[in-house]
Amino acid sequence: MKGKPGVVVFIDNKPTYMASGDLANYLRSLPSSSIEAIELMTTPPAGYDAAGNAGIINIKLKKNTVKGLNGGINLSYGQGKYMRSNNSFNFNYRINKFNLFSNFSWNQNNSYQDLTINRYYYKPDGTYNSAFSQNSYIKRKSTGQNARIGVDYYLSKKSTLGAVLSGFINPGESGILNNAQVLNANNTPTSLINAVSESDRKWINGSANLNYSYKLDEKGKELTANADYISYRADQTQSLINSSFTPDRGLTDRSLLESTLPATIKIQTAKVDYAHPFEKAGKMEIGIKSSFVNTDNTASFSDVVNDVATPNYEFSNRFKYKENINAVI
Repeated sequence: MKGKPGVVVFIDNKPTYMASGDLANYLRSLPSSSIEAIELMTTPPAGYDAAGNAGIINIKLKKNTVKGLNGGINLSYGQGKYMRSNNSFNFNYRINKFNLFSNFSWNQNNSYQDLTINRYYYKPDGTYNSAFSQNSYIKRKSTGQNARIGVDYYLSKKSTLGAVLSGFINPGESGILNNAQVLNANNTPTSLINAVSESDRKWINGSANLNYSYKLDEKGKELTANADYISYRADQTQSLINSSFTPDRGLTDRSLLESTLPATIKIQTAKVDYAHPFEKAGKMEIGIKSSFVNTDNTASFSDVVNDVATPNYEFSNRFKYKENINAVI
């Protein structure tokens, strides 16, 4: 995408509406066996929402249309310091005017980072003054379950009516242990710092789609209509404990910050598109779309002292957003 920032990721021609971190976790849980193609569009056509000048990455999921009953299973396992596994099952059944398709997957990914940082400080005359040494051990665990089931009904040779239900559950947790020390000019520790951060998050998505397509002729003239309802919910808790010690491990200060970060997104869209290719060259696309988005994110932080939680209003906030866009392209 020419290195441009702000690229938008679509799944089956639909925007994901997820933050970058959540989108990355979802894509990690998506098995390659369920992907039919990845489209890169630097100049998206009219059928896609406007996305600035960065472009669109559209991930198309498989929908088998082979007649009869067929399916497949993919299993994988990897072992490093921790294990990882990626597994999927797909099923398809087509008879007469009906085509039933589905895909289910489960994966688990464990990763870690062991990071050591040393900083050295010098006086203006170049004399060694002090140092700071830190080790961070970060362990992450994520699990993903994805499900997709749909049906197409072929009304005629030119028209098709379809419905798709899909969703995923992506729970994850992470733990970060930081140990640091400050040293004087003699490389003798003057203070010790210990920080422990734990995070637990579950991201749940469910969506429903109704679609209709009508091919006006064999030259590519086509009318399509889509109606979607999408719901996202994230539940996350975090805790951060900071402790300071003297060189002989005497406790000088300790603080505990806890937070809950629930978020919900509800999206309703409906659109109709028409594609008209010209005989010699070029193609015209026009469409009409209406969308409703309702977002509610809360960040609730509390300082805990002697097992008593006090709201931290400096960090806490709530973001509520409603959007309705009606467009003709």
